[in-house]
Amino acid sequence: MASLYNEGGDVISPLGGYIPVVVLDGEDESNLQTLSQLQIYWRRFRSHRLALIGLATVVLLILMAVFAPLITPGVTPQTIPSQDLGVALGGPAHPPTFENFPWRLFGTTRLLNSSILAEITYGARVSLLISFSGAIISSVVGTILGGISGYFGGWVDNLIMRITDVFLTIPLLPLLIALSTIYDQGSVGILILIFGIFTWAGTARLVRASYLSMREQEFTEAARAAGVNDMRIIFRHILPNVLSPIIVVTTLSVAAFVTLESTLDFLGLGVKPPTVSWGNILTDAQIDVLVGDWWWVLFPGLFLVITVLAVNFIGDGLRDALDVRTRID
Repeated sequence: MASLYNEGGDVISPLGGYIPVVVLDGEDESNLQTLSQLQIYWRRFRSHRLALIGLATVVLLILMAVFAPLITPGVTPQTIPSQDLGVALGGPAHPPTFENFPWRLFGTTRLLNSSILAEITYGARVSLLISFSGAIISSVVGTILGGISGYFGGWVDNLIMRITDVFLTIPLLPLLIALSTIYDQGSVGILILIFGIFTWAGTARLVRASYLSMREQEFTEAARAAGVNDMRIIFRHILPNVLSPIIVVTTLSVAAFVTLESTLDFLGLGVKPPTVSWGNILTDAQIDVLVGDWWWVLFPGLFLVITVLAVNFIGDGLRDALDVRTRID
């Protein structure tokens, strides 16, 4: 199978249109396909093997979080296992085993003998919710402010960019620690808002740069001449043309927020028990690992590493797929 590309090896579509691409299927040279822009992006994305692995991993993690009650039926992080499972409360932790599958698959904790698998699956709900929601809010705020700044320019641009400079100079982790101690400590909603409201500055800078070039394009001038209002030009005409870097930045922000949320939890400034997240699982395990309960740290930490790597792989794949200047072999 072969496709006709431009000199850079890529197909560039008109804005919002379809691209006729000649595809030679076997020996039938008359077989023509019309590929949409999304189909071309998908073809480029799926040629990035690590990105596909990352996408499959993130989908599995999301499914694990959504269907946590089905993975450990009858057992939650707050559930004390029944005596018919042979559990002695107040006793030592149990290492990973296939006995009493699945709740002992990753071992159990000391004292209450709660299931590490249950803590990981239910903790994924909180950690992924905070990370994805925070990244989306951050991107939306940054896109709106960056778009308005880049399109209007002048005093509007100066005002928004000076505010952006202030946010860029604030050290994020100390700020999050301070805010977490002042406001409703342990609230998932508060953490999401803190992540979203105080991390938009980088996205705003990126979007502003794109709008500065797009506002002088012919299609923008034509829209102004036709009497289209500024807000419609910003969000309906220009925004679709600058979505590529926004999507990539949002994806990479998710990975950063997974790590940041776990850091706050580990410091005792994030999500509080009885709500379970991957970070406070590690907090509970930091003492017990010294007495040999290695599984209590290993498996939650492994899920954190896998999640961050998977999201970063997706970000790399999206960056290559959405950038027509990049050729993927």
